[in-house]
Amino acid sequence: MSTALLDACDKYGMLVMDELFDCWRAKKNPGDYHLYFEHCWKEDTASVILRDRNHPSVVMYSIGNEIGERDGSGHGAQISHDLAAYVRTLDNTRAITNGVCMIFLDAGEFGGILANIFGSGEEIDFKALPKEITELLAKGDHLKCERIQECEQDVEIYEIKMVDAQGNRVVWFQGKIKADIPQGTKLMGLGTGNPVSEEDYFSDTCSLYEGRALLVIRRDTVSAEVPVVRLAEE
Repeated sequence: MSTALLDACDKYGMLVMDELFDCWRAKKNPGDYHLYFEHCWKEDTASVILRDRNHPSVVMYSIGNEIGERDGSGHGAQISHDLAAYVRTLDNTRAITNGVCMIFLDAGEFGGILANIFGSGEEIDFKALPKEITELLAKGDHLKCERIQECEQDVEIYEIKMVDAQGNRVVWFQGKIKADIPQGTKLMGLGTGNPVSEEDYFSDTCSLYEGRALLVIRRDTVSAEVPVVRLAEE
């Protein structure tokens, strides 16, 4: 945020949340700030805080915007703690927050955040969650794989969806899934209608598009089991 804009906010009584970073270690784009965060975060944080702390319009600081490590990966809780602590050494008069976007938050990621709150903050530990929280997550978003068509030559088409507790498709979910193809079954294709996807549709993994994908298999034996679809491990 420019000094000129902060001057205008001071003059007209507008309140400002002064945001420091759009990413930490985890990249959003190939050439973004993740390349510099490890070595530059402290220097850049000081530069912003020391420049802006005398502006009355600044009412709080944000140490990150929709940060990828919010799910507990990459020591996210520890980074958040270190950032907030350092900001307070420079200005202990204002609140500190983090812009977590709930739109793309699925049950697994929500569980990762909670695991960091109740756990060590260094890695996801779902065993550290209270029983009530675990039961809540079990009622959340989940994958559904349903056969929607049978074709000639023993070909079957399955629709894969991420659905919420009410069975509604979670259209914003774009996480990666993996199809476990049983013996006696051949994978014919797995993919979505995403017009910009470059994923190989002969692979057993793909990223959902608008919370949905299609799986095509061919049974070599009548007794073959149905495929099992799950979230892919990163």
